[in-house]
Amino acid sequence: MQRKTGRSEPPAKIADRASLIQALTVASQLEHGLMLMYLYAAFSMKAFTRELEEYPQPEVLRNKLRDWEARILRVARQEMEHLGFVCNLLTAIGGNQYFDRPNFPQPKQFWPVNLPIELERFSRRTLLRFLAFEKPQHLKDPLIDPLYGAPAKSPRLAASQPIEVRFASIGDLYAQIRRAFETMPEEELFIGPTPVQVSNDTLFGQGSMTKPTYDMFVFKVYDRQSAINAIDEIIEQGEGTLSRGQVTVASLDPDCHYMLFRSVLIDYMGGEDKLRNPLPAFEGARKCVTNPAWELHQDTITRHVFDGKGEQPEMSVAVLTHAWTREVMGITNTAYEILMQMLVRLYTGADSPTEVNGLVQTVFFPMMTMMIRPLSELMSLLPAFQGNTGSYKAGAGFEFFRTIGFLPHKPAAWITIEENLSRNAARFQGAIGSMPPDVSKILTTAGYDPETALPFIGQNLQRIAMNFKSYMSI
Repeated sequence: MQRKTGRSEPPAKIADRASLIQALTVASQLEHGLMLMYLYAAFSMKAFTRELEEYPQPEVLRNKLRDWEARILRVARQEMEHLGFVCNLLTAIGGNQYFDRPNFPQPKQFWPVNLPIELERFSRRTLLRFLAFEKPQHLKDPLIDPLYGAPAKSPRLAASQPIEVRFASIGDLYAQIRRAFETMPEEELFIGPTPVQVSNDTLFGQGSMTKPTYDMFVFKVYDRQSAINAIDEIIEQGEGTLSRGQVTVASLDPDCHYMLFRSVLIDYMGGEDKLRNPLPAFEGARKCVTNPAWELHQDTITRHVFDGKGEQPEMSVAVLTHAWTREVMGITNTAYEILMQMLVRLYTGADSPTEVNGLVQTVFFPMMTMMIRPLSELMSLLPAFQGNTGSYKAGAGFEFFRTIGFLPHKPAAWITIEENLSRNAARFQGAIGSMPPDVSKILTTAGYDPETALPFIGQNLQRIAMNFKSYMSI
């Protein structure tokens, strides 16, 4: 019988291919989820002067919000870059691309960092949660630590099956992955094809590594050093340091994720001396529900359903009931699902250079900037519940109705994607024609011009569908 010493056992070492693939799969899921949480918060922010008229100098406040939104979106774009690096790392060691993740919300225990996984509007509380996700493991931050600190990871002992990695922060997860790439035999580890991987040249054309676009730098992984370089890029952008020892706020890169969120929080609260205040000087976000959804899913079926009456309970799902909002939510979910299907094909590397270019020209960045973003921004303005119960606004739920896997048969894949793009564009055109008066009033009151903005979104959806059909010669 083993005597208990009171000490926690060290985490099991990642020492084989299967365990490394498992850890990278977790990293993929984490990067994907964080990106969506950051996007939801950014898209919930007030964007029109009319939304801020109750406060002095609404124009000034709107400009502040635009600046904070830009910082959050920068982090989200880099999470997308990190997801690309993880895809290349998986390809390099013989793993498969992984774009699945749980629907929102999930309890604290889902990831070892012990933080809730949910879509939440921009707020003091949300920013503190983001800081806890991005915090360097050995950082002592006297301003933030008393407000929200992430608990230590729980241990996991070695087993005969692939281990499920335990980590206290994003940086801790990547530090363990880095050690695996440092110690496992290089000549045995890298067995995947390098040419099919995605790089900046794939996304932006030859020579683009010296011309950063959208703050993205993605390169191919083919040996130990390139793998370590990719992981270091992820750690430095997130935590702002590669140091595994004690670090201070002053030593961190001011443009890292932790420091960007920290600066937004301080600015929003009105200075370092105001951080302990429960509320900021003004409300910067719309009254968006937490975890909006078209319906409950297999992984959220046990969650409480919020109906808009009173305050929303913790870890609940706001199943939307406003008919027109639900239609736009379905269109937004479908657009997101199509995007994921195309990313799987892109990072799997199963297509010809011409087809890869067609995927890139559809996904990066027309779909992201001219489809996903405007639809998500629109969703944050729409009433969540029939009769506008509680005056709650909705938001993009980024729902997975089934597993996002590789569409294996190329001709069928292109036809399926094109059909979904075209059908979604037609559905949006139909929604424009059937918009009820209450929605039109809500949008115009906020400062949103539906007569101009909605046809523009519709034209973008149609154009993207037509271009994809031409790229793939359907």
